[in-house]
Amino acid sequence: MDCDGYHELILADLEGDLPPDESAQVAAHLAGCMPCRNARALEAEFAVLLRRPSRIVTTPDPVRQRVLAALAGATHEPRALRRFGLPAAVALLTLSLGLMLLRGC
Repeated sequence: MDCDGYHELILADLEGDLPPDESAQVAAHLAGCMPCRNARALEAEFAVLLRRPSRIVTTPDPVRQRVLAALAGATHEPRALRRFGLPAAVALLTLSLGLMLLRGC
């Protein structure tokens, strides 16, 4: 079996899901394969990070109030759309009409 084949077994071994004989086979491969040992170490570190409880950060009330006030006062039309929307629409309409005239429609 090549290293790619061992990757799934290494993951299963980290989870404790392998029977003893397959776990021993993985251990024997790891003993002679530095890339797989490194991959196992990274996977083990990643598993620890995934299991770590997430840190919930609460927003201070003054900041939350400022954000909510800014959202309440915001228009639904982005500034770029207000600035470029009409010129872009006119350019698109002009282009469409020009193409229609060229085609003889």
